[in-house]
Amino acid sequence: MLSGKDRFRKVSDPILTLNKNLDVVIINDTFYLLTMQAENLFNMERSYKLRCGIKIEEIAALDILSNTDAFRAVASKGQNPRRFVSFNQSRLDAIKDINSRKKYMKMFQIKVKNGKIDTEDPKSSERLVKFLCDKAMLDPIDEEPREVSAAKAWS
Repeated sequence: MLSGKDRFRKVSDPILTLNKNLDVVIINDTFYLLTMQAENLFNMERSYKLRCGIKIEEIAALDILSNTDAFRAVASKGQNPRRFVSFNQSRLDAIKDINSRKKYMKMFQIKVKNGKIDTEDPKSSERLVKFLCDKAMLDPIDEEPREVSAAKAWS
Protein backbone atom coordinates (compact mmCIF):
# COMPACT_ATOMS: atom_id res chain seq x y z
CA MET A 1 0.00 0.00 0.00
CA LEU A 2 1.35 3.44 -0.87
CA SER A 3 2.16 5.73 2.01
CA GLY A 4 3.50 9.23 1.78
CA LYS A 5 5.88 9.84 -1.08
CA ASP A 6 5.43 6.71 -3.17
CA ARG A 7 6.53 4.42 -0.35
CA PHE A 8 4.99 1.07 0.47
CA ARG A 9 4.05 -0.08 3.91
CA LYS A 10 3.19 -3.59 4.92
CA VAL A 11 -0.48 -4.40 5.48
CA SER A 12 -0.85 -7.05 8.14
CA ASP A 13 -4.67 -7.29 8.19
CA PRO A 14 -6.42 -9.43 5.61
CA ILE A 15 -7.87 -7.41 2.73
CA LEU A 16 -9.78 -10.15 0.97
CA THR A 17 -11.05 -13.44 2.34
CA LEU A 18 -12.22 -16.10 -0.10
CA ASN A 19 -14.53 -18.97 0.72
CA LYS A 20 -12.59 -22.24 0.66
CA ASN A 21 -15.60 -24.27 -0.56
CA LEU A 22 -16.14 -24.87 -4.25
CA ASP A 23 -19.67 -24.86 -5.61
CA VAL A 24 -18.85 -24.93 -9.31
CA VAL A 25 -15.90 -26.08 -11.37
CA ILE A 26 -15.68 -24.92 -14.98
CA ILE A 27 -13.34 -26.78 -17.31
CA ASN A 28 -13.40 -25.61 -20.91
CA ASP A 29 -17.11 -25.59 -21.82
CA THR A 30 -18.23 -28.00 -19.07
CA PHE A 31 -19.80 -26.90 -15.79
CA TYR A 32 -19.57 -29.27 -12.83
CA LEU A 33 -22.09 -28.36 -10.13
CA LEU A 34 -20.64 -29.64 -6.87
CA THR A 35 -23.23 -28.42 -4.39
CA MET A 36 -26.85 -27.40 -4.17
CA GLN A 37 -25.65 -23.81 -3.95
CA ALA A 38 -24.38 -24.14 -7.51
CA GLU A 39 -27.84 -25.25 -8.62
CA ASN A 40 -29.29 -22.18 -6.92
CA LEU A 41 -26.69 -19.95 -8.57
CA PHE A 42 -27.78 -21.05 -12.02
CA ASN A 43 -31.49 -21.40 -11.10
CA MET A 44 -31.44 -25.06 -12.13
CA GLU A 45 -34.70 -25.81 -10.31
CA ARG A 46 -36.57 -23.82 -12.95
CA SER A 47 -34.89 -25.86 -15.71
CA TYR A 48 -35.66 -29.13 -13.92
CA LYS A 49 -39.34 -28.21 -13.60
CA LEU A 50 -39.53 -27.14 -17.25
CA ARG A 51 -38.03 -30.42 -18.51
CA CYS A 52 -40.21 -32.39 -16.09
CA GLY A 53 -43.34 -30.65 -17.38
CA ILE A 54 -42.43 -31.33 -21.01
CA LYS A 55 -41.84 -35.03 -20.31
CA ILE A 56 -45.03 -35.36 -18.26
CA GLU A 57 -47.03 -33.99 -21.20
CA GLU A 58 -45.25 -36.37 -23.57
CA ILE A 59 -46.13 -39.32 -21.32
CA ALA A 60 -49.73 -38.11 -20.91
CA ALA A 61 -50.16 -37.87 -24.69
CA LEU A 62 -49.52 -41.63 -24.99
CA ASP A 63 -52.69 -42.42 -23.03
CA ILE A 64 -50.94 -45.08 -20.93
CA LEU A 65 -51.80 -43.58 -17.51
CA SER A 66 -55.00 -44.21 -15.58
CA ASN A 67 -54.97 -40.67 -14.15
CA THR A 68 -52.73 -38.03 -15.71
CA ASP A 69 -53.43 -35.41 -13.02
CA ALA A 70 -52.50 -37.82 -10.23
CA PHE A 71 -49.27 -38.68 -12.06
CA ARG A 72 -48.49 -35.01 -12.67
CA ALA A 73 -48.98 -34.26 -8.94
CA VAL A 74 -46.43 -36.91 -7.94
CA ALA A 75 -43.96 -36.43 -10.80
CA SER A 76 -43.68 -32.67 -10.33
CA LYS A 77 -43.02 -32.70 -6.57
CA GLY A 78 -39.99 -33.24 -4.34
CA GLN A 79 -36.88 -34.70 -6.02
CA ASN A 80 -38.78 -35.92 -9.08
CA PRO A 81 -38.27 -32.85 -11.33
CA ARG A 82 -34.50 -33.27 -10.89
CA ARG A 83 -34.79 -36.96 -11.82
CA PHE A 84 -36.15 -36.02 -15.25
CA VAL A 85 -32.68 -34.77 -16.19
CA SER A 86 -31.81 -38.44 -16.75
CA PHE A 87 -35.08 -39.31 -18.52
CA ASN A 88 -34.57 -42.38 -20.72
CA GLN A 89 -36.63 -42.14 -23.91
CA SER A 90 -36.00 -45.80 -24.77
CA ARG A 91 -37.76 -46.84 -21.56
CA LEU A 92 -40.79 -44.78 -22.49
CA ASP A 93 -40.74 -46.26 -26.00
CA ALA A 94 -40.58 -49.75 -24.47
CA ILE A 95 -43.83 -49.30 -22.54
CA LYS A 96 -45.88 -47.90 -25.43
CA ASP A 97 -46.87 -51.43 -26.41
CA ILE A 98 -49.42 -52.86 -23.96
CA ASN A 99 -47.74 -56.29 -23.69
CA SER A 100 -44.32 -54.77 -23.02
CA ARG A 101 -45.91 -52.33 -20.58
CA LYS A 102 -47.48 -55.13 -18.57
CA LYS A 103 -44.20 -57.07 -18.59
CA TYR A 104 -42.02 -54.16 -17.39
CA MET A 105 -44.54 -52.86 -14.90
CA LYS A 106 -44.79 -56.32 -13.35
CA MET A 107 -40.99 -56.52 -13.13
CA PHE A 108 -40.86 -53.18 -11.29
CA GLN A 109 -43.94 -53.77 -9.13
CA ILE A 110 -45.93 -50.95 -10.74
CA LYS A 111 -49.68 -51.50 -10.78
CA VAL A 112 -51.51 -51.77 -14.11
CA LYS A 113 -55.29 -51.40 -14.36
CA ASN A 114 -57.14 -52.11 -17.61
CA GLY A 115 -53.89 -51.96 -19.58
CA LYS A 116 -52.95 -48.53 -18.18
CA ILE A 117 -50.45 -47.72 -15.46
CA ASP A 118 -52.40 -47.17 -12.24
CA THR A 119 -51.24 -43.67 -11.40
CA GLU A 120 -54.03 -43.22 -8.88
CA ASP A 121 -51.67 -45.16 -6.62
CA PRO A 122 -48.95 -42.63 -5.66
CA LYS A 123 -46.43 -45.45 -5.16
CA SER A 124 -46.94 -46.59 -8.76
CA SER A 125 -46.46 -43.03 -10.01
CA GLU A 126 -43.27 -42.65 -7.97
CA ARG A 127 -41.94 -45.96 -9.25
CA LEU A 128 -42.82 -45.05 -12.84
CA VAL A 129 -40.77 -41.84 -12.54
CA LYS A 130 -37.81 -43.85 -11.24
CA PHE A 131 -38.23 -46.43 -14.00
CA LEU A 132 -38.34 -43.78 -16.74
CA CYS A 133 -35.44 -41.79 -15.31
CA ASP A 134 -32.91 -44.63 -14.92
CA LYS A 135 -33.29 -44.73 -11.15
CA ALA A 136 -34.71 -48.26 -11.04
CA MET A 137 -32.87 -51.49 -11.78
CA LEU A 138 -33.39 -55.17 -11.04
CA ASP A 139 -31.04 -56.75 -8.52
CA PRO A 140 -29.17 -59.52 -10.37
CA ILE A 141 -29.32 -61.90 -7.39
CA ASP A 142 -32.95 -61.82 -6.29
CA GLU A 143 -34.40 -59.99 -9.33
CA GLU A 144 -36.12 -57.49 -7.06
CA PRO A 145 -36.42 -53.84 -8.16
CA ARG A 146 -33.97 -51.43 -6.54
CA GLU A 147 -33.62 -47.68 -6.58
CA VAL A 148 -30.20 -46.57 -7.79
CA SER A 149 -28.54 -43.18 -7.60
CA ALA A 150 -27.16 -43.37 -11.12
CA ALA A 151 -27.05 -45.83 -13.95
CA LYS A 152 -24.84 -46.01 -16.97
CA ALA A 153 -24.09 -48.66 -19.53
CA TRP A 154 -21.83 -51.49 -18.46
CA SER A 155 -18.40 -51.11 -20.04
